Amino acid sequence: LQYQNSLTLPLISPSNHTGELISLAKNVLKLIYRSGYQYQKVGVLLLDLTKTLQTDLFTPMANDKKYSDNLMLTLDSINKKMGKNSLFFAAQGIKQHWKEKRNYQSPHYTTQWNNLPSVR
Repeated sequence: LQYQNSLTLPLISPSNHTGELISLAKNVLKLIYRSGYQYQKVGVLLLDLTKTLQTDLFTPMANDKKYSDNLMLTLDSINKKMGKNSLFFAAQGIKQHWKEKRNYQSPHYTTQWNNLPSVR
């Protein structure tokens, strides 16, 4: 049996807070999940990325924005010093038994020197 579905939910205000994005993704999954199917892949797309926020009188602003910004900065700085994924959200899973399929990955010509082709 195959089943596929998708749903787009907008954020009230732009956010880069991992916890908020995980919470939204879990809410979407609850809405589209159907039991009896084996799921192969799940993806999250981020659309309409922006650096600025135009507010209005009717958009509620998060009271804990400063707290969440500091939390993410602290998490990122610890992971930078101690190694990737030293700290992470439990929703990411403690043991990840899967890995991406990277058999057909293209070279990173634009981001890694050792992938640049050389001519002799």
